[in-house]
Amino acid sequence: MQELLELASSYLYLSSRISNKSGRYINEGERFSVRFSLTNTAPAATQLGAPRFKFLSPYLLVQQTRYAAPLSSSGNPVSLVGNNFTSHLEPGETTSTEVDFIALDTADWSVFHRNEEYVKATVEAPIDTTYLFKALRSFTFSTDIVPQSARD
Repeated sequence: MQELLELASSYLYLSSRISNKSGRYINEGERFSVRFSLTNTAPAATQLGAPRFKFLSPYLLVQQTRYAAPLSSSGNPVSLVGNNFTSHLEPGETTSTEVDFIALDTADWSVFHRNEEYVKATVEAPIDTTYLFKALRSFTFSTDIVPQSARD
């Protein structure tokens, strides 16, 4: 069962991009938004009886870091916030959600600039087991097929 869960988890791909900020850089104390996109990278079930990994109501959890905190629905910084993605995910589909943040701190600038890790994210996605496990049994039927000239 653990191997099945690891396989299913490997089909979840989360990406992010900053979708709303004031200028070229994000300054301490500035609010900004991040668009998270979740893709189900599972292959389509093209063979009869092959499992289909469909995810139901995926859920995103984002945690505060040293550099940024997610904002609650009332606009206050919180250490942890969760968002539901808006749809189920069939193989090959993508869904998105936005989370608002506030910048808390900046890394020390040195000769080599590094990006700040502004969010830690986790995705929970229940598997639709009705599509995953199916009983399958094939049958073959036969009959005599004769040429037209041999009709009764």
